[in-house]
Amino acid sequence: MSIVLLLLAPLGLLRLPDALAAAEERYRLAATAPQKAGVVEALVRRHSDDHVLVIGQYLDQLHELGERLGAPVITGETPVKERQRLFESFRTGDTRVLVKEYQIDPVGHRLLHADFFLDVRRRLVDRRNQRAGRFI
Repeated sequence: MSIVLLLLAPLGLLRLPDALAAAEERYRLAATAPQKAGVVEALVRRHSDDHVLVIGQYLDQLHELGERLGAPVITGETPVKERQRLFESFRTGDTRVLVKEYQIDPVGHRLLHADFFLDVRRRLVDRRNQRAGRFI
């Protein structure tokens, strides 16, 4: 399994007002950098034979990625029965690409069914990503 953390918004790529924004706003700007969608698409194409799990934090970004990838999106708004159906479809291989909100369902459990894991949030290291590395 491969894990990719997309960190595409170093201060050198941000406009000056963006660089001066409050810490939380800088986090959002980095997490939702427009360049990420194209990179995600290219990586998913490159892994066309793999089961790909994409996780993120911001709903507008997740819905955009779901549209661009032609993949279902699971968020807190997704009814539990629909979540279960989509996770099962991913587990069995019927759904090749799945986009999900970071807070929904333990990541580690779903990683067992993913060949390729894309984390589009900005934060480089957290406990779940550390756990993800243990599955490799």
